[in-house]
Amino acid sequence: MKRNKSLTLTSHAHIEAQKRRIAYHEAGHAAAILVNNELKQLPPIFFRINIHDSTQNSTADTNAILLKGHNYSAEIEGGRLIKHVPESLECFIDNIDQNKSNNTVSFLTVFIADIVNLLIGPLAEAKHVAISDGEVFNKNLITVSALHNYGGSSDLTLINEYLECFSSSKNEQDNLLAELLDQAFDFVNNYSNWKKIRLLARHILDEDIKTIDYNEINALLSQSKLNESSLNKFLVR
Repeated sequence: MKRNKSLTLTSHAHIEAQKRRIAYHEAGHAAAILVNNELKQLPPIFFRINIHDSTQNSTADTNAILLKGHNYSAEIEGGRLIKHVPESLECFIDNIDQNKSNNTVSFLTVFIADIVNLLIGPLAEAKHVAISDGEVFNKNLITVSALHNYGGSSDLTLINEYLECFSSSKNEQDNLLAELLDQAFDFVNNYSNWKKIRLLARHILDEDIKTIDYNEINALLSQSKLNESSLNKFLVR
């Protein structure tokens, strides 16, 4: 899960704006992996956010943000429930049948969760940008192709690998993706989920995080949940 966008930055303000976008993008992925998977009763899976900030010269790396040799990029290591996407529809069906016979979590549920979690990263970045610009985060304005403007190119490339093994029909692929984009949008636009995304993004920025893993993120979001619960109890007294 990489935030994929190549930009030439010309000022300190532009660098800081892009750092914020990247933080929200990766925080979206992370919150999705933790919260969305839990909602679907899926097993926890380890992951780590890695943020790279260096002054090394960059070549044609599309995952880098450039300012006179200044590189700033981020990625999530791990986090997908399906480590190897089935190579064909036949393999996809075999995985579903195998999970049924083993009485394990539905392969289709896991498959869909991975796609939704990939979509949530660029959508979180899109919502952050909309709020920063004083605009409404509108579902009708968010299309799959628009996600390329929010660092979603590598996410969409990976999603296409999932879709190609799901069906050979482009129409069926597009219909599934549209349905899952709606799910991802609703997740990001949920008040409680957005609070978690914002909390993690601000933590990454305020603490100048270079790497943060599943356990640290889970502890941060769990503590926030406890604090919110305590406040609610206080307010109803």
